[in-house]
Amino acid sequence: CLEAMNYFRVLEPSVIAMHSAAVAAKLKDVARPQVRFSALSILERLEHDMLAEHAAAIAAALNDADQQVRGKAANVLDRLRCELVIEKVASPALVILALSRRPPREVNAAVELAKVRGKWAIMPGLLDLLLHDDGCRKPL
Repeated sequence: CLEAMNYFRVLEPSVIAMHSAAVAAKLKDVARPQVRFSALSILERLEHDMLAEHAAAIAAALNDADQQVRGKAANVLDRLRCELVIEKVASPALVILALSRRPPREVNAAVELAKVRGKWAIMPGLLDLLLHDDGCRKPL
């Protein structure tokens, strides 16, 4: 499996996109953090719109047992605009976790977007991010 993942890393993003669902499925490989990390590395190479399709699966990796996998998932999600994270990730806790490393201006924009879209469940977490901003990115 790892050999196949290494092969995927050298492919063009357009080719990766054709198999992105299979790669995203590897994020559920609970036995091997190396496979989950490799899958995130491959998904990171996708174009923005294709990456957004897998935002929910990537966000789930923010709760991974492996610190490297959590960090890679956060880095991959950082490539997406806040509005895509809010739209694609259903869990309010994961949305907050995904946006916790964003600068205050992006969190402010996320608050406004959440108001417009009626995503009231994420509002307390977003406001908490703004109130407790210490000026630096928060580690996962």
